[in-house]
Amino acid sequence: MARLARPERGAPRRLLLPGFEIPSRAEREALAIGQIIEVHVHGPRQPRVRARIIGRKGAGPATRYVARVDPDQDINLPSGVNDLEIAPEHIATLIARRSTIG
Repeated sequence: MARLARPERGAPRRLLLPGFEIPSRAEREALAIGQIIEVHVHGPRQPRVRARIIGRKGAGPATRYVARVDPDQDINLPSGVNDLEIAPEHIATLIARRSTIG
């Protein structure tokens, strides 16, 4: 399992595209198992990685998730890494909320 580095504390919230904003901290701390998210990673290939939340521990600022990455993506992770341990600050986009997952 890979761990993503923490972004700088106190970094300002940024608009990534017109009309698109990173979900609120409260929303990112309240994800449920099964939700699909996008995590941004640095490197020469695909900067956005789609993953599904498969585990959760903690609450509030101590929340941590395990997210499973689709291995067919061209991503900036070592070969064979399919699970990421992430914190709410790593989540850039909510793709599917719990109510939309079948």
